[in-house]
Amino acid sequence: MESHQTFLLSPFWWVHWPKKGELMKHRAMFELMLQKGEKSNIFTYNALLRGLCNSGQWKDAMMLLNDMVEQGILPDICTYNMLVGGLCKEGMAKKASEILNTMIQRGMEPDIIAYTTLIDGYCFLGQIDEAMQVFASMVSRCFKPNVIAYNMLINFYCKSGRMDDAMKLLGEMRHGGLMPNTVTYSHHRWVMSTGSTWICTGALK
Repeated sequence: MESHQTFLLSPFWWVHWPKKGELMKHRAMFELMLQKGEKSNIFTYNALLRGLCNSGQWKDAMMLLNDMVEQGILPDICTYNMLVGGLCKEGMAKKASEILNTMIQRGMEPDIIAYTTLIDGYCFLGQIDEAMQVFASMVSRCFKPNVIAYNMLINFYCKSGRMDDAMKLLGEMRHGGLMPNTVTYSHHRWVMSTGSTWICTGALK
């Protein structure tokens, strides 16, 4: 018979996310697996954490994270990225930021996915100052911002009517060797003037 752990790691689990009731059954299956002495690993925990985060059960996800650490299994970059994404999805960017700080305190460096996810989470809440702090932290830790990060911030500034701030970021973006892409254009209307200067004419409605 297929083990519980094998089921949690099966392609079916990763492609077809279970509904909340079914997810509870799978978690009970997971706990039964541990009670029977079956060894777990980072992949099994991440599989279950992914299901919890995708179904909005962030409290259960945080409890599972604690259980994971107590079992002596250290979270990896995928673990933290799932938690940051899940919390931001629930409008809890501040809590996601705490997860990011915990990650750093444990000696693990966040990746560009974690930073851009958190920036997006703060922008979604309209907390641009916090988003810019994350952006600055990313730069200070020697991460080169990508087009996605710039697009999130420029889009927020344009929608808020803060065109000067949007233009400043656009200038930084181009100075860093990044060119606006189709996503940038979908957020704004840009008019090419002489030379290489771009003029923002307003956010698309």
